[in-house]
Amino acid sequence: MSQHGTASQPNTLRHHAVTGPSASVLQDFYAYFGFIQLIVEEFPNPDYIKTLTGGAWSAARILKLRNEVGDVLEIIEPLDPSGLVTFGGAGNWSHLAFSVNDCDQAVKDVLAMGGQLVGGPVTNPEAPYKVAYVRDPHYNLLEIVQAL
Repeated sequence: MSQHGTASQPNTLRHHAVTGPSASVLQDFYAYFGFIQLIVEEFPNPDYIKTLTGGAWSAARILKLRNEVGDVLEIIEPLDPSGLVTFGGAGNWSHLAFSVNDCDQAVKDVLAMGGQLVGGPVTNPEAPYKVAYVRDPHYNLLEIVQAL
């Protein structure tokens, strides 16, 4: 499933993500390491978030930071604090995201290798992406992202 190269190629690491109850505190912290604000995403569509996270969250605020070499760090602030523990872990690394050519096929492949479906695949209603969350055989959370 993996392929070496840049994030614009299929089946490559897309970004790292961390969960936290206050995105602004983490934004200030990671600024020390050269990450600056790229975009803030508010997800008012609770059905999309619930489907994607297997019901763990009803809504989230996502702050994306980027450094000068193009690395992206996502800080996810669930609007329901109970979702921190159920989905990504409070203050822990939340997930690794991978870009793929075919989200549906990648999910099938991950499941065949002993992974577990968390949520999706579902098309993001606000962006041209199909997304799914899966767990690897050691229960690490992965986001599978297909640009449409």
